[in-house]
Parts: sequence; C-alpha cells; structure tokens
Amino acid sequence: MATAALVIAAGAGQAMAAPPYPASDYSVTCSTQQVPVTNSFECEVRGPDGAQAQLQTTFAGEDADIVAGTVTSSAKEIAGGLAQFTVLAPSVEGPIDIVGIVDGEVVPGGEIVVLAVDTLATTGFDSWNLVIVAASLVVVGGAVVIIAVRRRESKNVEQHA
Repeated sequence: MATAALVIAAGAGQAMAAPPYPASDYSVTCSTQQVPVTNSFECEVRGPDGAQAQLQTTFAGEDADIVAGTVTSSAKEIAGGLAQFTVLAPSVEGPIDIVGIVDGEVVPGGEIVVLAVDTLATTGFDSWNLVIVAASLVVVGGAVVIIAVRRRESKNVEQHA
C-alpha cells in the first residue's frame, strides 16, 4: 500500500516537471498594437527551425457590410527562429485577434486594434506656437542683457574720464 502511494507521488512529480506546450520559446509578436484602417503591419511567429508556422487572424466585423471571420495564412517554414507575416488591416474599425500556429499547435498572440486615422494617438510636439514665443523671449531677454551691459560700460567710461 505504501509502495503504491510512493509510485503515484513520483508520477505526479514527473507530470509537474514536464515543460508546458507550446514551449516557452514559441511566441507571436506584431509590430504595432494599433493600426490605421487599410494599413499593413508585420507579425513574427517564433519557434524551432524547420517547423511549419501559420498566422491566424480573426476580425470581429463590427460593420454590417464587412464579413466577420477567421483567416489563416499559408504555412511558412521557420528559419532563423522565426517566420514573418504581413497583415493588411480591414477598411473598418475593430479588433483583430491574432494567434500563431506552429506544427498544428496554437501559440497565443494578442489583439491589434484597427482605428480610423483621425483617432490614432500622435507623438511629437504639436505646439510650435509655444516654441516661437519661447524663442522670442530668449532673443528679447538676450538683447536686454546686452543693452544693460553696454550702458553700464559706457557709464563706467564716463566716470573715469
């Protein structure tokens, strides 16, 4: 009886030590998290060299004119640890769910949000008026300092003369 319990415990320990599948070196990454309508973006499926990789996209189709559905790419052989895919965003807004498939096993990806161009966040500085005002203040301040220094120098010259 004690021997049977020991064998079961050993089996459970071996099951817990088994690596998860897909392996941790399998992954799907995309070049963006948001994309304007009708623009393309890149995704990479990582896995072992020689394995067959596919990219699967599912679009919710929130617009009644667009058919919602899932599209699976043709298989590509993984070389150098990755296979690259180009995805074209639809012409309407909505989420695209992305997963990879490596040798028939699903590799979790993520979600890309398709947005209208005017709703995308912009980076950079848009307040050039503030830059012009600040530069003007620097120039005026520099001129005031130069004039004050020259006046002081001319007073010093007059007092010594």
